[in-house]
Amino acid sequence: MSSNHLMYEKLSKLYEGVWYPMFQKSFKKVCGHINANNPKSVLEVGIGPGSTLKFYDPTIKLTGVDVSKQMIEIAQKKVEKKNLKNVTLLATEPDNYPFEKNSFDIAVTFSVVTVVPEPIKFVKSIVSMIKPGGFLYIVGHFQKSDTHELLKTIDELFDPVTKKLMGFTLKLKEEDLREIKNIELVDKFTATDMLNFPFNTCLVFKVK
Repeated sequence: MSSNHLMYEKLSKLYEGVWYPMFQKSFKKVCGHINANNPKSVLEVGIGPGSTLKFYDPTIKLTGVDVSKQMIEIAQKKVEKKNLKNVTLLATEPDNYPFEKNSFDIAVTFSVVTVVPEPIKFVKSIVSMIKPGGFLYIVGHFQKSDTHELLKTIDELFDPVTKKLMGFTLKLKEEDLREIKNIELVDKFTATDMLNFPFNTCLVFKVK
């Protein structure tokens, strides 16, 4: 298990108390965007303690996976409490997903791509599970070629801190994701604002 995974496990009981208040608006916004596509099946990679569950349309067959068994246990309690018969949760390692290719209409991942050691490989593994014509939603903090120099400098300064304390990088480039084969960027919008600056962006890709 990587150091990031160990940190994630240790923070599982505190995660929702800290993470959810910061990003609940982005969860609601992105899930609302997904619901508007009327998908039959959705895969959320890195579902954590199930903070997003209440924002999905209950008619969607939702599958949530996470590397942390503790997170899945917390999410499962919510599923049982709310009797969410449309939700299936699994603890599984990245690159070892127990799904066939072209299994889902839509896949989404919130702030996971900036944590995994090989983000491009991670995204490719998710793309393979989406049906042609389906969509991939990737939410995270990205740099791009036209990012303001001040913001790049801030990212450079704080990147070592976020890596050490929270496990994620501030320097993943949007362009690197856009170069992945078999997907095309069709939309993007700000998912999270912090101090009037776009902190997290949602990139929406269509699978070819």
